[in-house]
Amino acid sequence: MILYWSIIIICNIPLYFGIGWVIFDDWGGFFEALKFWLIPDIVSMVRGGWGHGAWEEMTFVYWLALCIGTTYGTHWVAQTYIL
Repeated sequence: MILYWSIIIICNIPLYFGIGWVIFDDWGGFFEALKFWLIPDIVSMVRGGWGHGAWEEMTFVYWLALCIGTTYGTHWVAQTYIL
């Protein structure tokens, strides 16, 4: 089972990069969104960048949800039509 999911995730890596390219435009945008996702909200509020941080955090969560969705979609197609 671990091998099955590993193969699905490895095969979807180009799709993850494509989705990230559409959402973030470059690596700087991705790492900035990751930084704001890891920083607690109270710290962002104290620093005064909560509005910008919330937007970056939302884009990262959106990217993460799309990657999980495509992985599940690949699993569903493999289970329904291949296996």
